[in-house]
Amino acid sequence: MKNTSFIPLYCLIIICGIFGLCSNLAFAAPPPYDAATCEATDVTSNSATLNGKVYNYFSESPMTAWFQYGTASGYYSSTSSTQTVSGTDITIVSIGISGLSPDTPYYYRIVAQNSELFLYGLEKSFTTLSAMATPTTIAVPTPSSASGCHSASGKVTDAVTKNGIENALVIGGMGISFTDAKGSYSWSDPEEILCCGCVYTLTASADGYVSQSQSIEIEPYIEGTLNFELQPISATPTVTPTPVCEAVFIEAVPKTLKLEREESDNITVTVTGSEGCPVAGERVTAKVKSGKKLISVTPSSQNTGISGNAVFTITSMKKTGNAKIKFGTASGLKTRVAVKVRK
Repeated sequence: MKNTSFIPLYCLIIICGIFGLCSNLAFAAPPPYDAATCEATDVTSNSATLNGKVYNYFSESPMTAWFQYGTASGYYSSTSSTQTVSGTDITIVSIGISGLSPDTPYYYRIVAQNSELFLYGLEKSFTTLSAMATPTTIAVPTPSSASGCHSASGKVTDAVTKNGIENALVIGGMGISFTDAKGSYSWSDPEEILCCGCVYTLTASADGYVSQSQSIEIEPYIEGTLNFELQPISATPTVTPTPVCEAVFIEAVPKTLKLEREESDNITVTVTGSEGCPVAGERVTAKVKSGKKLISVTPSSQNTGISGNAVFTITSMKKTGNAKIKFGTASGLKTRVAVKVRK
């Protein structure tokens, strides 16, 4: 009797596709036909049994299945005998091959064909035993209630604290799982129906963490183990802008400078803000307003340093008398200093 359990799901997808209702469906129907290459068994020094599965749900026409194999990956120089596949259920294909070379790797894949379809399974490999080795029988895994066809479990933890991350998402294939309070998850691919082993890429993600992807080869009905350590996303530090200190006050010390003839001394000009903060980088210019023949000022202008200061050197000449120096900034601040040159 034909298995009709998938028909309602296909009908739903077709109807939704017609009316544009399923653009965001989070599931997919099992493929209507497929072929999978399974592990080789009964491997000896010169022979082996190649195994695979064929699923032909929609086609009423029987299929012919066989294996291609050879000693180079992707290049199959030999073919096995054939096996007829009829009906619409999953059919196991097992075909023995002989005449192999000892201690040699072989690559193979299943092929299935009828008048409507031509299917290829993925490539697998095995290595024949040496001529003196004793043949061993490899058991084909059987379904277990403890795990699905392709399943994996493990933990998702914080890479820094090593604590489990609750409600982290683990996805891969058509499977999806969330972690519990301890960070543990149990994942399986619900749409894998041929069960011949597969390499999956699982991705774990959680709010506040960098997601991580890892590959794992999962044997049929044997639960794999895969753990994740997620790195926390570092919070971007808030940069507090440095307050801008605007020039408000200017002061020169001393206010009155007394010099002997041909003597030098310094005057310090300080520029500050409204709350007394030093203003750095403010240009201060010095100009002798009277007594130009009595004194000189060096430099004529300079920028204030980190402390808000600019230092000027006043040098008296041979004549005596009184002079005045004006110090000003580009922002309009001004101050004056009196200079007395004595004998």
